[in-house]
Amino acid sequence: MDYRLVCEALCQAGFRFQTFSEPAYTPSQRCAFDFTPPSHPLCLLRHDVDHDTRPALEMGRVEASFGIRSTYFILTTDSAASVFQNPDTRSAALEDLQALAALGHEIGLHYDPLGDFFADGIPVSESIAQALDYLRSTGLTVTTCAAHGSGRLRKLAGGPSFPLHLANYRVWKECRHAR
Repeated sequence: MDYRLVCEALCQAGFRFQTFSEPAYTPSQRCAFDFTPPSHPLCLLRHDVDHDTRPALEMGRVEASFGIRSTYFILTTDSAASVFQNPDTRSAALEDLQALAALGHEIGLHYDPLGDFFADGIPVSESIAQALDYLRSTGLTVTTCAAHGSGRLRKLAGGPSFPLHLANYRVWKECRHAR
């Protein structure tokens, strides 16, 4: 399928686009789902960039040609570690991310602190800070984040899934209890 057709259809349907850092609610409300819906359809496009920044940049260019702004969540560890540990591929990836930001897209962190802890021994409290500090040190503005479904945890657990209590979003004290 041609991504241009998807973007065109969304625009023709009258969607208004915003990034994840542009909330559709006021800070005094409890959460993003506790707000009065806008009078027009709203679309928040999220892209998880786990391996290769080049396709993300290509998508970002297509979106920008339609006036669409979206959020690209960048993984720097797990499956992306080989990209960000190699100076040549890291430099190219950072150029792609800078280009995405220049197109008006938001760059967010796709975090994997439990994978970092169980695979590499990096304390959870340091993992997210290190990734944020790294991305921000390159001049990128990073204000949003999204949990990564850790491939390293799946491997350590010996299968395609792992216990839900080891999901990365559970590192936050508000999410530690089973629902």
